[in-house]
Amino acid sequence: MFNGLFVVLDKSAFQMLSKDEVFVCSCCFSPIVCPILPAEILADLDKLGGEKTISMGSLCEKLQSLHGIYNAESRGLILNSLMGRDYSGSRRPVVDHQQTYYDEDGVRGDFVGGHPIELALLYWEQGQFLKSEQELSKLWRITFQDEQALALEELVRKERIIIEFVKDKRKIHGVAEQYANKPSLKSTWLAYLLTIAGGNREQVSVILERFADHAGYSIRILSPYAYFVLKLHLSYLILVRSKHSSSQPTHVLDLNYLEYCPFTHIFVSNDRFHKRMAETGVLDGTLFLSGNQFKAELQNISRTFRPSNGSGFKVETFSNEEIRSLVRSNFKQTNTKEGRKDLTSIDLIRERLGELMRIAEEKERKFIEQRSAQLQKEGEQGD
Repeated sequence: MFNGLFVVLDKSAFQMLSKDEVFVCSCCFSPIVCPILPAEILADLDKLGGEKTISMGSLCEKLQSLHGIYNAESRGLILNSLMGRDYSGSRRPVVDHQQTYYDEDGVRGDFVGGHPIELALLYWEQGQFLKSEQELSKLWRITFQDEQALALEELVRKERIIIEFVKDKRKIHGVAEQYANKPSLKSTWLAYLLTIAGGNREQVSVILERFADHAGYSIRILSPYAYFVLKLHLSYLILVRSKHSSSQPTHVLDLNYLEYCPFTHIFVSNDRFHKRMAETGVLDGTLFLSGNQFKAELQNISRTFRPSNGSGFKVETFSNEEIRSLVRSNFKQTNTKEGRKDLTSIDLIRERLGELMRIAEEKERKFIEQRSAQLQKEGEQGD
């Protein structure tokens, strides 16, 4: 369900929240779960030998209680963007199996069923991995880094592109835009985007044909989301080349979180690298909050908040003026007390979603049965 402003939390921010704060976050915001977050949790679980610990079990439980909206994987989004199937630009996540409903009062809502990764966490927190997931947990981080870590650096070196030294971090985004929009580099940047997006031969052929048919248009016009990712990666390269940040292998993973900024109003992180990237201006209208700021806001909300009192559609819920401003600009506030109740009451929304939630619960039950059977079969084969 969409309960207000969209918010992305990276692992550093998510780890510092208590279960009660996660609950308040789910009631007053619409958390977007990047696919990389549960993948990182899975990798951490595997590093512990698949044994359940208090800290990792708590992390799994918190992610389940986040009621997050799982956005589509960013590599697929880049590929679709290059093919001309771009996102809407409304900052809404790209979600599969989403259903929109309207009640008798005209209140609009969206229902998103349980995601397989979210349901799998029921088992992961107990160290119960399928063999395929064990392999994934060992390989995903290495594969992800190998494909991207040096790709842009090597391309710039190969093409002998001179990267400008930018003394003021705040100007980096503008310089990155200049590079991204150079007509002479259009084919170079397209080759880079195809490298990180992947895609089969047929898809690449469609993309190349599309760009050839619209040779007079820039990547910014033809593929807005792919263009955002390109600016993001160029900004990172300039940040490192200008000595504002060192280059670390983990930054590839950190960049992946930032690739979801076009789908969110607020990006939350306690990571210094994310803060430096935000200072370049590349987040393009997304409000950056530190994990400490966001945690303090949730604690402040919890002192007076009750689920029946409303959610993130209501300005008075928040104390942070930047968040209040976002609520005002994104949600029309009704003047009557009764009207606000219809718009914001989570209890009312859940009541109107009764049938959809019943269907989702049935799907979850079937998933758990199938998963239990798979685990039992693998256990018998192992014996």
